Amino acid sequence: MKESFKKIFKEKEYFRIGALVSVAAIVFLVLWGAGAFRAGEKEAQRRDTGGENIGSALDAHDIADQEARKWHSDAVLSTFTSNKAQNGEPIDTWQFIFISASAPRRGFIVDIEGNVIAGSREVDYVGTGAAFSEEGIITQGEAIRRIHALSGYEDEPILGIEAVYDPAAKSWYWAARTLKGVVSIEASP
Repeated sequence: MKESFKKIFKEKEYFRIGALVSVAAIVFLVLWGAGAFRAGEKEAQRRDTGGENIGSALDAHDIADQEARKWHSDAVLSTFTSNKAQNGEPIDTWQFIFISASAPRRGFIVDIEGNVIAGSREVDYVGTGAAFSEEGIITQGEAIRRIHALSGYEDEPILGIEAVYDPAAKSWYWAARTLKGVVSIEASP
């Protein structure tokens, strides 16, 4: 059997080429899966979320913002809130409310579960808002660390995350729901 295999292998040059191509394809797929060819891509999820059970509000915002801009291209964030979690449950469901200068007294709600749009709808809404991005604000994780640095909140579990815009201060605030209530931290660095 060894002899016949060697004979076939020697006689069939295309077999060697096919084997080489197969090995090269497998090596490519392994390297691609490990991220060797994606070094320049933006990381899919922002890591500084403030806890292992807490999803990234910024990642969810990016998805919701794209949906809101389909509603009105000048849409800006008014507020968002996460689900209320108990006993270390995941915080990964978000509700974003957007406003638009071109749609007075109207708002647009986008619900995100994980990193998928669960629903969206236009509603009656009066509120303020502004552009929301990670440039110029502290991270969600940093806000939670600052809350945990407050006296009496060192070991408080985080039950939910919110963000609100203060038009007078022209600043975003991160807020965290705890068993003791909601604590807010200015998002400016």
